Amino acid sequence: MKEYALYTYDIPIKTAIKRRVGTLLRLTTQNGQTGWGEIAPLPGWSQESHKEAHTQLVAYLEGKTSGPLYPSVSFGLIAAHKPTLKSVSRPVSGLLTGSYCQILQDAEKMIQDGFTVAKCKVSSLCFTEIVQLVEKLHPHLLLKLDANRAWDLKEALHLAKKLPLKSYDYFEEPLKDSRELSCFPYPTALDESLREKNPPDTPHCVAHIIKPTLQKPPKTLFRTVYSSSFETGIGLAHIAALSAEEEPVGLDTYRFLGEELLEEPLLFKGATLYTPPELRPNLSKLKRCEYGVDRSSLFHSNRYSCTP
Repeated sequence: MKEYALYTYDIPIKTAIKRRVGTLLRLTTQNGQTGWGEIAPLPGWSQESHKEAHTQLVAYLEGKTSGPLYPSVSFGLIAAHKPTLKSVSRPVSGLLTGSYCQILQDAEKMIQDGFTVAKCKVSSLCFTEIVQLVEKLHPHLLLKLDANRAWDLKEALHLAKKLPLKSYDYFEEPLKDSRELSCFPYPTALDESLREKNPPDTPHCVAHIIKPTLQKPPKTLFRTVYSSSFETGIGLAHIAALSAEEEPVGLDTYRFLGEELLEEPLLFKGATLYTPPELRPNLSKLKRCEYGVDRSSLFHSNRYSCTP
């Protein structure tokens, strides 16, 4: 049996959603080991709301539901069952967003800090600005051009022809209609498409972007790039542990959080993330909810695997 406690948080975040809310799950084993998991659906992107995820989590821990779990609940449960999570260091991919001038200014600072890779949100930029950014930043900073499905096929082809292949990493979700990706003969990464019922045929796909809060990590032969959904340090530490040592992980979202929940925060030195040896949330910043015994059989049945 495991004892559990649930806490909720509501903190400011420097994005359009303004506030980040979520649930922290603490599991304590019979020998006193404690693990923490974060359940924090991202508004506008997750299929479930925070209320729905929290309700399902409580029902599951009380043994009152056995149906499919929401991705955020699955991620939090898997994480909380890892009380021996080790401290890790991982290379980090930067995150560039905003106007052309803001992106250029932030990129120059990233280069000074030692970053070599960054995701660049380009859907709000004109093509001339995108081309100029790539030309100015290559080879110092290799850009992952994230369009968030902003362009039609003709527009995407027009831009791609202007950029030398080796001057960027890939186009992430370039097309409004993902069914046309088979007609886009340039390096592509899938993100939103992976959460569709029938992912598109993409012969030029070079990477899958995996966000554990939004989707259960699939088994894939593609290059896997783990990325955050604006979780707090608890969730980010677990995402870092999931990622490969050599692949820069998309955790630069940490700097957008307006408040720190960990007693010992994540440490960023240049383009490298170091997680603390133990995850200890500051309980004074959390609201305590349910407390009880975990009656679920999550990791003792054939219907679910504890290996992400």
